[in-house]
Amino acid sequence: MLTVAGGRPLQGEVSVRGAKNLVPKAMVAAILGSEPSVLRNVPAIRDVDVVRGLLSLHGVEVTSGPDAGNQDGELVLDPRNVESAHVADIGMHAGSSRIPILFCGPLLHRLGEAFIPDLGGCRIGDRPINYHLDVLRSFGAVVDKLDSGIHIHTSGRLQGTKVKLPYPSVGATEQVLLTAVCAEGVTELSGAAIEPEIMDLIAILQKMGAIISVDTDRVIRIDGVERLGGYVHRALSDRIETASWASAALATNGEIYVRGATQPEMMTFLNVFRRIGGEFEIDENGIKFSHPGYDLNSLVLETDVHPGFMTDWQQPLVVALTQAGGLSIIHETVYENRFGFTDALRDMGAVIQVYRECLGGTPCRFGQSNFNHSAVVSGPTKLQGGSIVVPDLRGGFSHLIAALAADGESKVEGIELINRGYENFMGKLGALGADVTLV
Repeated sequence: MLTVAGGRPLQGEVSVRGAKNLVPKAMVAAILGSEPSVLRNVPAIRDVDVVRGLLSLHGVEVTSGPDAGNQDGELVLDPRNVESAHVADIGMHAGSSRIPILFCGPLLHRLGEAFIPDLGGCRIGDRPINYHLDVLRSFGAVVDKLDSGIHIHTSGRLQGTKVKLPYPSVGATEQVLLTAVCAEGVTELSGAAIEPEIMDLIAILQKMGAIISVDTDRVIRIDGVERLGGYVHRALSDRIETASWASAALATNGEIYVRGATQPEMMTFLNVFRRIGGEFEIDENGIKFSHPGYDLNSLVLETDVHPGFMTDWQQPLVVALTQAGGLSIIHETVYENRFGFTDALRDMGAVIQVYRECLGGTPCRFGQSNFNHSAVVSGPTKLQGGSIVVPDLRGGFSHLIAALAADGESKVEGIELINRGYENFMGKLGALGADVTLV
């Protein structure tokens, strides 16, 4: 449990490294290579440890490069001795992670088979998993559901196919890319996700020898090749962690320099940050975010797939909007039920109402589904310390920001979830002057 004495501005410098939404997938991509790969700017987070363990189970040698202890965070991944792993061992290492599903395409190419355990967070029959399986079937893979999990195999080389996504899903796009690059023939993916992390994964695969083109209409075409080599790549910066610290600066009336933050993938967020009244300065090494020193502005905001406002930016920003004057309207169009974290904010004194209707913009796919996917935030409202249980990674960090902004003491339980995506967040809080204690 973490005890937080809030009410003081966060001031100082933190560093961000490679994106959580890219680095584990880049590690999986190394399986496809016939030579070792080098990945730099790797953060020390739990998801990286999970994938490292899974790769080791499959015979991929993962070692820390000579620069692992400094800003480069280097990993060397040698896939030349890839082998099958036992289903039980995969489940033990992965826990409730969904990352094993992305191993399937690369393992089918290398070994002709792959196994997925019946993971707690990834139950067989859940729509996302079924969609991944349908994609693999479209390439010619055979899927057998067993009591212990799922066995996927192929009797020959996978075949290129046409896939049309009903929604630009990041996970489904990753699955197609990792499977199509070595499939025979051409694969056409329509309705693809084009997030910066997807484009960085495409850059990695291209370095390995893949032939991938991205059209302006969200169509990705992949010409399958027989062999891929290794790569040397520096992962793009984590735009979610950057936005989290930026929101913390606003919510606490502080000033935070985020070393390693880069402008291109943050442009949509920066526009919204400026509309609220936040100030930022960009240099070659990072971005400094600061509260303007006067009242913040309310606004109307919709989340969307890239290049829209990222859904993972929404939760920390809502905390900052509790300190803005007037009514802010947030319409969540990416995830159907992402405002559950506001319950804890209301307990701390925030004035937030959630609605089933599509507020503030055009109707979305959740409009007739009875999900609370819109919120109205009234402010400014001074938050009061309270007892908080972290529900998930992004909601949990948002609750932590609220505790830091609130008057009085807060007790935050379940902070281990934050370790999944935020490297050394306790050390970073200390560097910003936060009064926090692990008990």
